[in-house]
Amino acid sequence: MYQFSNFSGKIKNASTNEIFPEGEDSQRYLDFLEWRSQSGNTIDFLDYFNPEETYDYNFDQSRRQEVTNYDQRRSDGLEYSKNNRAWLKTKLDFEEISEPEYLSATDALIEVRDQIESGDWVKAKQFLETNEQLINSSVYETMHAFISAYVTASYESSLMGGSALEQASQIVGNRPNDR
Repeated sequence: MYQFSNFSGKIKNASTNEIFPEGEDSQRYLDFLEWRSQSGNTIDFLDYFNPEETYDYNFDQSRRQEVTNYDQRRSDGLEYSKNNRAWLKTKLDFEEISEPEYLSATDALIEVRDQIESGDWVKAKQFLETNEQLINSSVYETMHAFISAYVTASYESSLMGGSALEQASQIVGNRPNDR
């Protein structure tokens, strides 16, 4: 009986526990081909064979998921950044914040914007928290609440389904750009 690892593409002789690559130029592979050609013999297809392959498989799956998560965080960051900048400008236009407050906030938030747009919302949150004094308190509170909700939704749990950006909006009640 033989087994095939979907992860590594290797073949295992279940009787001898020998593992070898498919297509190998060896007697083991020739024995496998002969065994497979006999009627009634079927190969067991497995995700992986052993603890090392299990670790490699799980690591690879986690890495792939993290790449997907990172891509989504970057996309969400670009969307949030664009809308947040428009929200700040609208607050200025409607005289909810002064021009010096607007300029101070936009200058202070360059690092937050850069971190969010690169997909690193945790670092953006940390920077915002350590530089709270540079930003108008209502602007800070709104942004901090949203970024914190996003971090929770994206990094710590899957609270409500949907994207982390939508989840954060539901948690906070609205997005800064919706006010």
